[in-house]
Amino acid sequence: MIAAAMSLACAGTAAHAATLDAALLPRVKAATFEVVAAKADDGKVVYEKPLPLDQMPYQERTDKYQSIGTAFAIGDNRFVTAWHVFASGVGSVRGPLSLRDEQGHVFAVDKVVKFSPQQDFVEFSLKQAPSVQPLEVERTPSINENVIAVGNALGTGVVLRDGLYTSDTPEEVDGRWKWMRFSAPASPGNSGGPLIDDKGKVIGVVLRKSPSENLNFALPISAVLDASDKVASIDLSMDFGTTYSPQTRHSRLREQMPLPLSQAEFYTRIAAVSDNALAKEAQAWLKERADSLWPQGEKSHELLTHSPWSGGVPALVVQDNGGVWMRTDKDDSQRSQLPNKGYIDRSTLNDTALWHIHSEADKPALTGGRTVGDALLTLGFITRKVGRESIKITSLGEPASTESFTDRQGRAWRVDAFTIPFFDMSLLTATTPTPDGAVGMIRMAGAGDIFEETLKMRMMADMEDIAYTGTLAQWQAFLANGTRPMVLRDAAFGQDAKGATLSVDGVKAGWPSSIVPHGGRSEVFVAGGWTVEDGKPVVRLLHLSLSQQEAPNAMVYIDRFQRPFADSSQDANNLWDELGKHAHPRDGKPFESDEWRLISKVYDPAQPKTASYIYTVSYAVRDKAADDDMQKRLAEVVHGTLLPGASPAGDATVTASAEKVPATP
Repeated sequence: MIAAAMSLACAGTAAHAATLDAALLPRVKAATFEVVAAKADDGKVVYEKPLPLDQMPYQERTDKYQSIGTAFAIGDNRFVTAWHVFASGVGSVRGPLSLRDEQGHVFAVDKVVKFSPQQDFVEFSLKQAPSVQPLEVERTPSINENVIAVGNALGTGVVLRDGLYTSDTPEEVDGRWKWMRFSAPASPGNSGGPLIDDKGKVIGVVLRKSPSENLNFALPISAVLDASDKVASIDLSMDFGTTYSPQTRHSRLREQMPLPLSQAEFYTRIAAVSDNALAKEAQAWLKERADSLWPQGEKSHELLTHSPWSGGVPALVVQDNGGVWMRTDKDDSQRSQLPNKGYIDRSTLNDTALWHIHSEADKPALTGGRTVGDALLTLGFITRKVGRESIKITSLGEPASTESFTDRQGRAWRVDAFTIPFFDMSLLTATTPTPDGAVGMIRMAGAGDIFEETLKMRMMADMEDIAYTGTLAQWQAFLANGTRPMVLRDAAFGQDAKGATLSVDGVKAGWPSSIVPHGGRSEVFVAGGWTVEDGKPVVRLLHLSLSQQEAPNAMVYIDRFQRPFADSSQDANNLWDELGKHAHPRDGKPFESDEWRLISKVYDPAQPKTASYIYTVSYAVRDKAADDDMQKRLAEVVHGTLLPGASPAGDATVTASAEKVPATP
């Protein structure tokens, strides 16, 4: 009361100040309410240490409710607020929206009687409405007249601030109505409050600030009064896009909804309309690009002919502004140790984090859920600020919801939504298991956005390159459980005193322990992905390696290279020609690179003029092995390696008749 009077008194010094009759002030304030919701329970949240509650402001610390916006009375049990204030309850973990008066009395919402998302308003009733005199309305205000914005500014109680009704501006899409523009200050929390004239009559509903100038927007009150109370019309522009492409689909969402509705019915129906529209837009977006979506179309050719990828953190295939597909395997990954001696590698792409949890357990069994959520939270990316301190979250408990799906490469995913109650948001983790742990994505979702963000993660999963790595013990446990991705559909790994045996996608290898010693930690690395055979995209093994992680770090690896296309770059054609000619460094002669000694040999395809691919087999070691030793070791590797439809250069009898492996589209 005093704050409002002081605000008006100070405003009275301005040349354009509104003069509100003092007798009207109590009526205006009594008819204006705070929109609140009961605070969410954060009992499942675990912090790194107790919250310093003494540093929290008294009102925030003691108030059981969270302030959302403003509403006002315009008739007998008829109240109005902004659509974006009321719709904040869709998917919210807070309690249902209610109104609170200046005395602290809270009134539950009963029915939604009118609404328009495009005009940004909701009219509703209360279950036990207070006895207040509603505000009078003025349908035809004049431009340049004095106005007062009334609202719960910054959640500190109802205040009044003055200015001018400066102009009207057409609605942005089709000019279907005009917004009011005014200069009276408006702060967060003002949304949904009344814009009144100097007689205390409502002329508009305060909605939002201008992004580029010191003017604010309101909806004329006549739009609310003239709206139907029998049916609500939703008529919104939609722009659908993905994280991996700049291309956007534009459409219109048109729906009708019968009125009145209970608050619960309103939220359920609005969520259903939104989610259904998003699902349809996603399908339409994909269908329109079916012939050009990775790995289809000529814009995929350059990436398909790149050298085989073998990154540790998942890489996302994205489209540039020219439509060309490229891989985001940036060198910005960071490593963080886990308490159980494992570690997490991670990188970021816009609003998505890509991660790989590496475990030292023989059976990590990381398929998702709290185990994965808690591991990722050790990265410290979610904190709660209390006073001067930011307290790390170490657990959000069990996920509130879970969804499973399989992507285009046959990889099984699980999306978990972990509630962050004090933000009214969710942490989304998408997880797919690997022999040594799991890989996946992290995104954040606001209240009501879980479906949309999960949809985006499903679409992103189809664009991810994922490598599988682990010890032979981890591989055997991994292959014995769960759904196998396409590239591992026939995989089998073994180890005995003589050496290791590997079988993946038609590639068979028996490599002796004299080449890659069993001592220390030995790991198998598999990278599959898209390639083209007979003019059609298929999933194939692109890289396979067996390596010793301790000195001398011996490693054997196989790479598969794609034949260039008619429109491929000169670099791609040069590489293919070099492979066909067995040019250095794939000529069977040792060479040095950094601290490594390497030797590599080409496997010639049985039909070189029409072959879709060429394999190479390589051996590398971090010691000073002599050239003769390197060549002998490579000969042992080649002797134990069988590749489909190919034979070692210079030996057409070894595997030229190898059976061709059926393709997986």
